[in-house]
Amino acid sequence: MGRRLDLILRRKRLEFGAGEAGKQTDDTDCKLLRERDLKLPKALKDMMTLLKNERGSADGLRVVGLLQYGLKMTTIIMDVPYYYVHRITRTNNIEVPSNFEQLPELRKVLYMALTNKAIVLDAMEILRSEPDDNDDLSAVMEPPEEDLYQLPSTFDSPEQSNRTYSCT
Repeated sequence: MGRRLDLILRRKRLEFGAGEAGKQTDDTDCKLLRERDLKLPKALKDMMTLLKNERGSADGLRVVGLLQYGLKMTTIIMDVPYYYVHRITRTNNIEVPSNFEQLPELRKVLYMALTNKAIVLDAMEILRSEPDDNDDLSAVMEPPEEDLYQLPSTFDSPEQSNRTYSCT
């Protein structure tokens, strides 16, 4: 089954970030400690390994994790400074303002969200070495060029074994 995360930032089969959320707790809550110190870093390491395998090296690649508990948020950034060493950088906790007097503090929350977005876009740009021809999502809804279906011979009588059916 693997790990189940609350948020996965992905494009096609490549994952660039993850997130965990929970109800308001204190900083020594068992669930918070497990997700902040074990679950999220492990998931980010797996993402980094897949990105590194896709590109061939991890030079300049970073993945991001967002941890939100109640009104507190923090970001975890993982990079690979040397070959197999995975480095985790955690930001300070910031708090989403809950009243009008604290509203100017909202700029910290927005800055954190925009920084996370910039890290994800940067990783996508690093991996984008050639244009992807399979990126046209509208092609999914187009009918196939030839709309013919053949039934298996087990369902046909001997005289109908080579019959082709058209569905319109």
